[in-house]
Amino acid sequence: MEQGQEEIGVHQTAAVVDENAQSQQVDLDTRDKVGEHQLTQDDSDATSSGESRASSDSKQNSKQSPWIISRIAVHYTAYMLTFAIGFPLICVLVIALTGSFYLAEQTTNDYLVYSNEVVQQAVALESAIEAIASENTQITQRTQKKSEWQIYLLYRAKVGSNLLTPKNLAYIKRLEDEFRFSFQDYNSFCYYDQSFVNCKGQVPSCALPYTITLDPYFYGMYDSGGEICDLSNDTSVLTASQVNMGIQAMFLPNSTAINPQYMQFLGASFSYTNKSSEYLRSLFMTGGPLAGFSNINTDSATQDDLFREYVKAVVSWTAQKSTESDQVEVIVFNINYQNYLFNKRANESFVWAIGSVVCVWFLICLHTKSLFLGTMAMIQILLSFPVAYFLYYFVFRITYFSSMHILSIFLIVGIGADDVFVYLDAFHQSDVQLAHLAEKELLESLQ
Repeated sequence: MEQGQEEIGVHQTAAVVDENAQSQQVDLDTRDKVGEHQLTQDDSDATSSGESRASSDSKQNSKQSPWIISRIAVHYTAYMLTFAIGFPLICVLVIALTGSFYLAEQTTNDYLVYSNEVVQQAVALESAIEAIASENTQITQRTQKKSEWQIYLLYRAKVGSNLLTPKNLAYIKRLEDEFRFSFQDYNSFCYYDQSFVNCKGQVPSCALPYTITLDPYFYGMYDSGGEICDLSNDTSVLTASQVNMGIQAMFLPNSTAINPQYMQFLGASFSYTNKSSEYLRSLFMTGGPLAGFSNINTDSATQDDLFREYVKAVVSWTAQKSTESDQVEVIVFNINYQNYLFNKRANESFVWAIGSVVCVWFLICLHTKSLFLGTMAMIQILLSFPVAYFLYYFVFRITYFSSMHILSIFLIVGIGADDVFVYLDAFHQSDVQLAHLAEKELLESLQ
């Protein structure tokens, strides 16, 4: 019996051990499942955190994208400086070696529209004439016309508002005779018209001027065919009836319209109802080639210089005559001389441009409180000029460059200095504007 009880106890003990083992297995299984769940949760959190941080970095990068140029300037400063200074210097070198920088000659054709058919035909005709008359072609002196050499004498009434009076017309006649017959070297520059024959059947050494005094009722002389053949040597004062008949001849027959051949001499106010003119104009034809040159194209620059000196003397002479007369003011107009004065004034203005560069450089140094920054900024501003010319000449193939283009230095210096001030102020403000971004980046890097 006792043996039976022992067997029962042994079985009970084994059952308890089995239950404990099963319970421990369940605990282990449960713990494993909890661990797996915890690992899964941790992985999920890590993934979520990574995605969140990546999203945050992406948003931050998108916010930083406007500063990409600034970042490039910071990280690649040497490359940017090399390009900013090297490329303009290369442009300067190319321009210097090719000899492409020069000022175009001032002419009356500077502003023609060359795409226009009429302009193209005129240019073709002019080119053909120049081709025929090469530099070696021998041409009779002063038989070639040049529009830039024509001399205009303009008259303005000092007293009253009418030059069409006997006294004023007589003064103009005496003045023009003095210019034609007594003024220095007139015969060396006047136009020699080989087709014109005067009243004596001779070819004069100088062509007649186009002047109001050619009126047949004034001082003009005509042949039997009614063609002008000379100007009278008479400088006496005309009668009032002669002047009145001469004025009447300035209108078309049985009409109130002005005869076209007189319109070039009269002022704009002259009309049938206002038969007076405050201004009058005379044209003196000049011609080339000058003495010592084969034709007008032979060393044309030297011939232009010689003629310009002659016009300067004419200007001085007319200024003296204007001072002597208390009734008529005399003014000279010549395109060649006008271009000379224009270039002279432009060159004088360029001296002021140099002064403005120095002044702006001083102000930049004063504003930046740095001689280095001010000097480098001004060098960079001035180097933009050869870059612009390089693109203008070599890329866009525009060859016309005048002294007016040089005066653009005022605009370049003004705009460049303004940019320097803007960038410098932006740099100073960045310390405040970007401080919160730097603080945020620092905190995120420490997490």
